[in-house]
Amino acid sequence: MDQGVAAVVAGIVGMVGALGGAVAGGYAAVRGARIGAENAAEVTRQQVKDQAAATHAQWLTDLRREKYSALVRTSVAFAMQIGPLVSFESRRDDPSSQLNEMRRSYFDQLYEARFLAGRELQQAIDQAADLAENVGHEPYDNPGERTDYRHRLHRQGFERARAIEDAARAELGLPPSERTRR
Repeated sequence: MDQGVAAVVAGIVGMVGALGGAVAGGYAAVRGARIGAENAAEVTRQQVKDQAAATHAQWLTDLRREKYSALVRTSVAFAMQIGPLVSFESRRDDPSSQLNEMRRSYFDQLYEARFLAGRELQQAIDQAADLAENVGHEPYDNPGERTDYRHRLHRQGFERARAIEDAARAELGLPPSERTRR
């Protein structure tokens, strides 16, 4: 072979090598860009999921605060009304009585809050519902026994309202309510 042909062959071999290197480098660059894009997309997806979870958690906390606050107010109002409503002979067997209207409203509040509540608050809600179920029953014929029963219901109403408030505050991470002793 002559030197000219050898130089041409060497040039072609060099060009093929350079072309192969360029192809390999291009492939590596494309692959690297693809991996980078996939990683960036995954990070973005995770950020969106995390943000959605945080937004949902905040929404749920706000909803709980709203429902629990309404439940505490209704529980206190119910406890305050137990004595007067029962004392004025507002009976359970009259569906349109003020007693039954208040009980229905209270049961609605208890029912809605129970779906959001944790175990401790659910227990307090169940105890309040049991009490509300008993309001309007007069198991005693003796006026003194009836009066004692009414007072006991009234006291238990406030105890249930306090238990609901305490459990709701604990679930929401709020400090306990400061109460004065009577």
